[in-house]
Amino acid sequence: MSENGGDLGERFGVTGLRLEGGRLIETGPRLAAGRRADAADEDAIRVVLIESDAGNLAALRAGVGELDGFVVAGEATRHEHGLREVMKARPGLVVIGLDDAEATLALAERLADAYPEAAVFLAASNSSGELVKRAMRVGAREFLARPPEPHEMREALGRLLHQRAQAKTPHRSTGEIIAIFGAKGGLGATFLAANLAVLMAGISERRAAIVDLDLEVGDVATFLNLKAQHSILDLVDPEGGLDATLVKSALAPHSSGLMVLAQPEDAADADRIRAADVGQALSRLKTMFEYVIVDTNRRFDERTLEALDLADHILLLVALDLPTIRNARRCLEVFRRLGHAERLKLILNRHRPSKGTERLERSFGFPIYWRLPDDYATAISSINAGVPATEVAADTELARGLKALAGRLAGRGHSAALKAAPARSRGGLLKRLLST
Repeated sequence: MSENGGDLGERFGVTGLRLEGGRLIETGPRLAAGRRADAADEDAIRVVLIESDAGNLAALRAGVGELDGFVVAGEATRHEHGLREVMKARPGLVVIGLDDAEATLALAERLADAYPEAAVFLAASNSSGELVKRAMRVGAREFLARPPEPHEMREALGRLLHQRAQAKTPHRSTGEIIAIFGAKGGLGATFLAANLAVLMAGISERRAAIVDLDLEVGDVATFLNLKAQHSILDLVDPEGGLDATLVKSALAPHSSGLMVLAQPEDAADADRIRAADVGQALSRLKTMFEYVIVDTNRRFDERTLEALDLADHILLLVALDLPTIRNARRCLEVFRRLGHAERLKLILNRHRPSKGTERLERSFGFPIYWRLPDDYATAISSINAGVPATEVAADTELARGLKALAGRLAGRGHSAALKAAPARSRGGLLKRLLST
């Protein structure tokens, strides 16, 4: 076997192949790990591979075979054949090698619509931001290198296994992650996140934590009038693993009992934080706190997607203005494609009683979970003082609406505890506006 062929075999564990004229030729039995599905694989996730290049197909087959819980149920080198394989196998995962971008994206969208139970992974040599964004919009769950990198495949398949396991577990002893996502900048997502987090901390048995995931220009610490000494950056690549002691050392305490995981002090450090770091931090926090509130940025980047995948509730903040409605429609479509619709809750901010909300629900095809009244005076006083709205003006409709929303998210049994939560006063000034 040639040196290149040997490298590929060693890298992916592919046997019975030789390199000839730049192509991989099978000379013996296929890789045992890439076996096709049989009766013994009933509990495994069935996988269909659609890849025109023989070498890439062999690498994908080997990558799928590395992890328990997956089995190759069908293979095809052309899109039309791949569709037939999907129809026969009814897989839980389809991996498609991208040749022609338009045709491949159209196939991914078709599969996402016809087989919502199947996750779609795309593999491409071109990983431009625009292509990744388009892939995500048509329903792709992961975007892999082509040829696939073994560690990247392991991580992607592991995430899928984790998501499936979570979906099958109705009762968990761990806490809940509540992600806040604004349909556009300036809607008050950070205001909502900070206020909810303080309220949840006052009613939970194991307190609450808030994570600022707007890593470049986050404002959670400012909204809470805190000067954080540490940040999520302290949890990147820790020696000895991410234990509870290390996580606690990175958190800043708020007077309400809320613990804050701030964004890096230097915006340039945000590039050092990977999606896997975000996932590890949130997963660990979930074991330590009853509620973990995440203030996301307003972009569907890899770190935000990781948080959304882990979230038990996703609060999409909208308002009754045309730019926000247009953005919200796009966001809803992305959430549907990603399989997050069941966990999604629409929060209408700056609400004034009108028939517009009914039209909005019909337009979105999605119900409004909660309405927060339009009260600029209370909101801006809260922001400028660096204290929750319930402390600035407890008797206002906005403060009552926030309390009731927190109670609903926590469950009816917490309503009384919410009303009894003590008020605390803090001083401070707002240093930055909500970022987009």
